Amino acid sequence: MQQLTNQDVQAFIEQLVTIGGINHLNKDMVIVDDKDEPQSIQDGDKVKAIQILHSGMIKDEDKFILNPFKMIEGNNPALTWFYSSRIMILATIVKEIILKLVELSVSKETESYDTLHLLENVSEFCDKQTIEELSKINSLDYFRIFYNKKTRTAEAQTIIFSDDLESQYKLRKKTLTAVRTLMRNLFKLKDDENTLSAYKYHATILNIPEIDAKLHVYYQVLEVLELPAKLINQDLRSEEFKKHLDNLEAYARMYAWFTAKTTQNKVVVNNNSPQGLPIRQDVSVPVIPIQTGVPTVPTPVAPTPVASSIPVISTAPMVPVAPVSPVAPPIAPPSPYGYPQQQEVVRPVGLVPPAPPVMAPQMVVTPMAPTLPGMQYSQQVVIPQQFGVVAPPAPPTPGTMPAFEKPVIKIG
Repeated sequence: MQQLTNQDVQAFIEQLVTIGGINHLNKDMVIVDDKDEPQSIQDGDKVKAIQILHSGMIKDEDKFILNPFKMIEGNNPALTWFYSSRIMILATIVKEIILKLVELSVSKETESYDTLHLLENVSEFCDKQTIEELSKINSLDYFRIFYNKKTRTAEAQTIIFSDDLESQYKLRKKTLTAVRTLMRNLFKLKDDENTLSAYKYHATILNIPEIDAKLHVYYQVLEVLELPAKLINQDLRSEEFKKHLDNLEAYARMYAWFTAKTTQNKVVVNNNSPQGLPIRQDVSVPVIPIQTGVPTVPTPVAPTPVASSIPVISTAPMVPVAPVSPVAPPIAPPSPYGYPQQQEVVRPVGLVPPAPPVMAPQMVVTPMAPTLPGMQYSQQVVIPQQFGVVAPPAPPTPGTMPAFEKPVIKIG
């Protein structure tokens, strides 16, 4: 059994942000570039930085609050930018590897014997002009990830094998042959394969299907690029990424519980359960929701047991006792406000049951302690007894109803 903490979630987010070495996180969890300048996107007339949602943060109107494990839908520019930029960075890594391989082929140098197979059948098609031509190709034309919302499937795509590539970028025939051969070598495609459709994933996490599908394809490509990426001094850490990816659904659930005051959110994951579903959420400590507009889940409270409203009737024989003169409950005078009168209850003299009937208890919901502005408070509700002696009405508020004395009537 594996126990996950906020630190695990933060480690995964940090890896997503830092892949490619273009972005990292500052101390306030704001995404910044290599010059420590915040990555910003347009929001109407404002330009806002992007801050990762985290425990204890303070709402800032000048920042987009990003939950990276939230469903991509509607107008969410921060989330759209985040995953689009991650794919763009990976596409740039693919392009840089291709250019590096052409450079090695032209120079006849070998930096690693582990990458020799990537240069097979390309040397005769590469020269210095090849590098210039391939540099003009857009990174997303080398690689991109497409998501089909209808089938909840993500798939890697490229236009390197497109018939229009030659005319679009005005490439020589030998350059076209070189780049296509390198793409097949890099992605381990067969000679007759002209697509990247082998890199595909169907989402299984239904509340975040697009993120689930895209990140799995992302991992598949990270894994195949792990060794070649070292040629451009990139450590993709695909094994670490896979470990985090196995906990993706648990991370998404943990992020839904992030609060401003929390000691340490934990989810216990049973590795034998389907998809690594969390089987316990530690919510024993009351928490205060973050004031960022991000919905949080209220702390579950066990319901208070309520006795049955059906009276218990004894079947035991009556036990003779000394005669008594019971006193009936007070009877209120007719009320001008329409309140019901109490009813006289007469018990037989000399016989009493061994146990009094169980009356339906009063259910009282006490007011909740104040939490945050804008939150509703519970009100006290009293439900009168339904059996036996009817509960007397609540005493009137002074100045609103005439006061009266409660007469005591003796019977017998």
